[in-house]
Parts: sequence; C-alpha cells; structure tokens
Amino acid sequence: MTFNDPFFARAIIFSVSNAVSSTAPNVSPSTTSSSTMTTTTSAATNTSTTSPSSTTTTTTISTTTTTTITTTTTTTTITTVITCSPPCLNGGTCNDAGICSCKGHWTGTTCANCGCQNSGTCTSTGGACSCVGKWTGDTCSTCGCQNSGTCTGTDGACSCVGGWSDSTCSTCPCLNSGTCGSTGTQCTCVGGWTGPTCSTCPCQNSGTCTSTGGACSCVGKWTGDTCATCGCQNSGTCTGTGGVCSCVGGWSDLTCSTCPCLHSGTCGTTGSQCTCVGGWTDSTCSTCPCLNSGTCGSTGSQCTCVGGWTGPTCSTCPCLNSGTCGSTGTQCTCVGEWTGPTCSTCGCQNSGTCTGTGGTCLCVGGWGGPTCTIPPCSTATCCSTSGCIACYDGSTFAYCRYASDASSSSTTPGDPNFSPRSGYLIYDTNGRYSGNPDPHIPCTTDVNSGINDFNLDNADNVIAC
Repeated sequence: MTFNDPFFARAIIFSVSNAVSSTAPNVSPSTTSSSTMTTTTSAATNTSTTSPSSTTTTTTISTTTTTTITTTTTTTTITTVITCSPPCLNGGTCNDAGICSCKGHWTGTTCANCGCQNSGTCTSTGGACSCVGKWTGDTCSTCGCQNSGTCTGTDGACSCVGGWSDSTCSTCPCLNSGTCGSTGTQCTCVGGWTGPTCSTCPCQNSGTCTSTGGACSCVGKWTGDTCATCGCQNSGTCTGTGGVCSCVGGWSDLTCSTCPCLHSGTCGTTGSQCTCVGGWTDSTCSTCPCLNSGTCGSTGSQCTCVGGWTGPTCSTCPCLNSGTCGSTGTQCTCVGEWTGPTCSTCGCQNSGTCTGTGGTCLCVGGWGGPTCTIPPCSTATCCSTSGCIACYDGSTFAYCRYASDASSSSTTPGDPNFSPRSGYLIYDTNGRYSGNPDPHIPCTTDVNSGINDFNLDNADNVIAC
C-alpha cells in the first residue's frame, strides 16, 4: 500500500493473528462464535395438482436434525506512524493532517516560537509562560503593578506614580498627612511639607509645618508658602523670632501702613520719624520749638521768626552795635544812627561815623547835624540863622555845643537861662540856632579874636561874627 504525499512517508504494518478456516461457510472473519442449532420438521403432506400446463407433487417428510456450528474470528490491526518534516519542536506532535500540534504557548509551524509577551519565556515541558518582573497572566500580558504603576523595561519592574512605592506600588510612604495619588512622581503634601515623602519642612523665619492646609504656619508678619515674604509695608522690616514689623520714616501700626505725621509732615522710607516742615519737630511733628514769639508753619524747614530773631528755633539775635531783638517786626531795634536788619549800617552821612554805645554821628569837614547833613560855611561872612557852621580851628567836631559866656547862668544851649551875647551864633545839640549875629562883624577862625567883653567856655564850633 503506497501514499503519494510530498510531505509525509507512511509505513503500514500489518499484524494478523491465528488465521483459521471456519467449519461454517459465510462466517465473517471479524467475528468468532460457537452455537448449537436444533431443527424439527413435522410430517406434512403437500399436494400438487397438475393442470395441462403444470405438475402437482405431494411430499411428506418427517425428520429431526441437530447441527453444531463452531466459528473462529480472525482480527487484523493496522498502525500508521506520521512524521512532520521539518520535525515538531518543544514537545509538539504531528496530527493526522501532518501539522504540528504545539504544547502550551509554543507556536509556529514547528512549535519553535514562544507566544509569551513582555520578555516572558516558554517552559520546555508544558510550554507554560514564565513571566519576568511583575508581568502576569497566561501570556505575561497583565501588569501586576498596583495604583496606576506600570511595568517597565525588560525586567518588568514596577514604575510607581503618585508617591506609591515597593515592588508592586502598594505601599504609600507619605508622612505628615501627605497622600499618594495616581499621577506625578511623589506624594501630595499638605501643611507646607515637601519632599518625595512629605518629610521636609521648608518653612523659614520660625514658621512651622502643620498636618493640614496647604502652606506653612507663619509667625508675626511673615507670609507666603514658606514664610519668606515680609508683610510689613512702606519699607518696614520683619524682625526677631516674632516677625514684628520695624517701621521707618515715621510709619506706624502693626504693618507700617499708618502715617501719624501732623502739620503737613510726611512719612518716608528711611530714618526713624516723620519729615517735618515749618519748624515742627519730634517723631510726629507735633512740637513747635520756636522761641521769642516765633511760630511754626506748614512750609519751609524752620520757624518763622520776628523782631530780628533768627535760627531754626528763633533763638539767635544777630543785632550789632547795641541793637536789640524784639517780639514784633522783622528786624532789630537799633540805637543812635545805626540802621539795617542787624544794626550794622551807620546812618551818618558825608563821611561821618557812628561812635560809642549811643551810635551818635561824628561829622568831619565842617558838616554838622545829627546825621552830618548840614554843610560847612563857605564864606567869611556870617550867615543868618539858616546859614552854615564852621569850626574855628578846622577840627572835625560834629556841631557847636555847650557854648556860654561868663555872664550866663547856664552853659546848656536851649535852656531858658542861656543867653549868649549878640554877635555869636551857636548851633546846639537839638538842631537850633541861638544868638543874634552881627552881620557887620566878619567870621573868624579864632574864637577869641575881636571879642572884648565876654568869654566863651567849652565852645566847640562857635561862629564868631
């Protein structure tokens, strides 16, 4: 027997056991049996009538027959061995169709391919998958990492998210009320805690981390997620462990947001108090230090002074030459002919000078009067009472005074008892002329010339006529 199959060679083996002929004919070779059969025939009469075209026969038989039949069956077994080419591997077997039937997860024409995924391997016996890392399942297609973790790399190790840890991402290591999530790379921390496991407290300036909330618990005026921002305003600074505001420029209150400056004073960004104007002082510009009737204002940098007083607090009197400061006006009160804001200007004219503590004028060149404004005589003729004055000796006395004669009871011009003799003109200290000049007597530079009947004592600048 021959099979013309290009891929298979088939061998047929026949096995025949005890081929024996049977005593009974027509017995199937596949069955062996033994039996006894008894047949009884009763006598009968058969009558046959023959017509012209037929014959009728009548037979009578009475016979008893016993027959014994022995049957021997022959069995034939046919075994067929089919071999695949190329041969099946990894425990695979050829089926009746000449195709490899693979074990476990071996696949392919010859069962040479392993169907395990994610670097899993097929075992050599049953073909079951041997998975790596945390890959599981029949074909290693299921990742055993928990809490959204993923199997990575050729070793199938778990890559955890949200802070989860251990080999299967089943342990949450978060501290201080931190929680694990399903995204990110670390714990979700509260109360200011930071770090992969919420174990680091970044709070600065004596701030503390808490178990709730989202930020540090700060002290004083420190603010921000990590207490790194000072809440003091207007250039104030947080100081000490308590974080109390240290204000500058006059600012006050807990956050340096209130300006207490009075009288147009202003708060600044430096210094320790208000910037005051108009002479006002102290930390809030509430004190007026002005002296001597000076007043504080709303502009400028110092007091408004009166009576000649000067200085930031009107405490300086700049008056010269015995001048004095007062409580009114704008300048000094001067003596004599001294004038000006500080009594530093002499009012004497025509080169006259102020002398002594009284500030009287000392005239020169024949000029006379309180301020040296009366001109000298220019001729040798005595003038009228509105005339001029000439010094007898060319000296620089201011004017004639204390002139008298021997018969006078007074030596003071202007006194009712003063009556100089006619022919003499005296200009007294009050600016008055006295005497009755004789216009026919020429003036002389010698006070005693031409005078016969009287004597002048203490005569200065007497015009003799």
